[in-house]
Amino acid sequence: MKKNKKKEQRKKKKFEKNNYNKKEEKKKKKKVLTRTEKNTKKEEGENKEEENLALKVKHKYFNKKKKKTTKKQRNLSALIRYKNTKGFNTKQGEQEEETQKEEEGENKEKQNWVQKKTKKDKKRGKRKERKKIWKRRTRTRRRKGRNRKRRRIRRGGKEKKERKFGKEELEQEGGKEEEEAKAEEEEFIGEILAALEELLLAERF
Repeated sequence: MKKNKKKEQRKKKKFEKNNYNKKEEKKKKKKVLTRTEKNTKKEEGENKEEENLALKVKHKYFNKKKKKTTKKQRNLSALIRYKNTKGFNTKQGEQEEETQKEEEGENKEKQNWVQKKTKKDKKRGKRKERKKIWKRRTRTRRRKGRNRKRRRIRRGGKEKKERKFGKEELEQEGGKEEEEAKAEEEEFIGEILAALEELLLAERF
């Protein structure tokens, strides 16, 4: 409650300093647009989007970047041109072109493989971090669980009863129960013995 009061006091001071009341009045006096005005705004926005799209397409078409060629490629193409003009056999040039294409393909594959590997490494790093976090959490969870068990044991059934009813009373009750159980057992054994004696007597006579 005290904190809230302090906050309110600070806010009041700010209002007095920076004339927030004026700003609030301006917010209240915001112009509410009619339906026609809203529609016109929408149309203007759509037109703008279309213009932007057109510009994008135009830039794409006119500002096409020329592919950079290596020195080797330029030399090869010049050689082929020269052979074509002089009427040489162009089979060799074609073969060279094919080999060049193959090399390019291999390089591309290599690049892709490197990119994939880097991606995998990054993922592995993230996985390791996640594992660390998971380990930390599990450790704390286990610790908490152990502590809970210990607390339960400390509170434990017997001790709790002892605290509630007093140790001596519980012992007396326990003694009484044991005596009753013993008496019942003795009675049961006596009955069995008597029955056996009767059977033996019957067999004799």
